[in-house]
Amino acid sequence: MRKIKNILFLLPIIFSGCLFTPVVDHTRFYTMGIALKNMTDNQSCATSIGIDKVSIPHYLDKPQIVTQISDNEIVQDEFNRWVEPVEDCITRTLHHAIGQNSNLRKIVTLQSNNSNNLDYKIHVLIHDFIPNDIDKTITLFSTWYMTDRQDNHIVSKESRITTTYISDDNSDDDEKKEEKQNNNKYVHIVSGMEQAVIQLGTE
Repeated sequence: MRKIKNILFLLPIIFSGCLFTPVVDHTRFYTMGIALKNMTDNQSCATSIGIDKVSIPHYLDKPQIVTQISDNEIVQDEFNRWVEPVEDCITRTLHHAIGQNSNLRKIVTLQSNNSNNLDYKIHVLIHDFIPNDIDKTITLFSTWYMTDRQDNHIVSKESRITTTYISDDNSDDDEKKEEKQNNNKYVHIVSGMEQAVIQLGTE
């Protein structure tokens, strides 16, 4: 009887230990544009360019990274997420990319009331920017235009830029290769998206 009582006494302790077992969070977080060279605004420059708010599709404006897995189906990955709003990633990457290709000009990112006294403003409307997991491509389809101080259109262009994301694993072991590709897939996806935005900035 004493043994049974001892077991009954220990049961809550055992179960409480199971209940409070630490849960490992396997979520990984990504961003774009951090590795690019930071530009220092030159306040004495004669020409100033502002990047206006970048408009993105609703499906992209989510913490989860979204990919297309068939002609009519997309998925959101709960364990691979953006560390910040995607719009901020794109805007910062554009900021650096334009600055690197226009080092004689002052490049700024517009805030709510920071658009006065700029010579030119760049407006970007992204129509489609989803990684296609079928053929491992990323297409950045956008319309961008530039306006002057009086909001007159200086230039306008529809742009379609395509990049690819393929794992760099050269292992002969197919099972090991597939596992590594799955682990690295989102690293390559984010890198491919970043390269597309850089190309847009260069354009």
